[in-house]
Amino acid sequence: MIDLLRKRLQRNSATNAVQEEQALKEMLQEIALYALWHGGFFEVAAFRGGTSLRILRARPA
Repeated sequence: MIDLLRKRLQRNSATNAVQEEQALKEMLQEIALYALWHGGFFEVAAFRGGTSLRILRARPA
């Protein structure tokens, strides 16, 4: 998992530590949302707000 995160950070166009930190936070949100989905969480619950929708809609199918 750490290697995957490192590879994605290298592909990211972050030019400073703040941008790199933000990119890492985005990736961790994606992982958390995927884990919740995979575990069936969204069959019984839902989030309100735009964070999960923004992340999921921005990814190409």
